[in-house]
Amino acid sequence: NRYSIDPNRIYTTGQSMGCMSSIVMMLKNPDIFAGALLVAGKWNSKLMGPLSKLNIWIISCEGDRSSNTLQGEAVELWRKNGSKVTEATWNMQLPSDKLSEEAEKMRSEGNHLLFTHLTGGNHRATWFVAYGIKAVQDWLFDQHK
Repeated sequence: NRYSIDPNRIYTTGQSMGCMSSIVMMLKNPDIFAGALLVAGKWNSKLMGPLSKLNIWIISCEGDRSSNTLQGEAVELWRKNGSKVTEATWNMQLPSDKLSEEAEKMRSEGNHLLFTHLTGGNHRATWFVAYGIKAVQDWLFDQHK
C-alpha cells in the first residue's frame, strides 16, 4: 500500500549464495515471484521439484562442477516430472550481443524453465557474463504471474 509495487511482477535473482537465498524464498513462498534468474547456485536438487511450475532461468558455468551438476539434477527432476526445459550451451567468450541472440533462440521455444551452460569459466566467472545478457534481462522482466 505504501509503494507502487505490481504484485504480479516481483522477481528474484542471485548468484552463488544469493541464488541459494532465491531458491529458499521460492520454496517457502512459491506464489510471490513472477520469475527468477538463478546464477551459479548450489542447492539440494531433490528439494527443487516444487519449483518446476515457476518461471526460472538457470545459468551456470561448466567449469563450476558443483553448481552445474546440482542445477542439472534439478532440471532432470523437472523433466522426469513432465516439465519441458529449454537447455543450451553457450561459449562464454562471445560478445554480449551474440549471447543475447542465443538467449532469444532459447526464449523462442516458449518454455518457462531454461538452463544455460556457459563453456569453461568457473564459479565466479558466471555472473560476470550472465547479468550482461540483455535478452535474459528482457525475459525476466517479461514474466508475469
